[in-house]
Amino acid sequence: QIESFPALEHRAASLELKRLIQTSIGYSQRHLNRLSAIFAGMHTDPVDEICEGSLGMISEAIRLLDRTS
Repeated sequence: QIESFPALEHRAASLELKRLIQTSIGYSQRHLNRLSAIFAGMHTDPVDEICEGSLGMISEAIRLLDRTS
């Protein structure tokens, strides 16, 4: 779901919100890198499942940003 962050950033009207989204992208990417290293150390492939709850929050964020832009 990290792939949706650039779309949120693009829709954000305020520079502060864009900056916060960019920061969140950086944190999320570091978390994914750490998790990948952990799974590699365990010789296990992470399961790539989509979280329906996260998708709902992303959809709602996009709707809100579209209404305010």
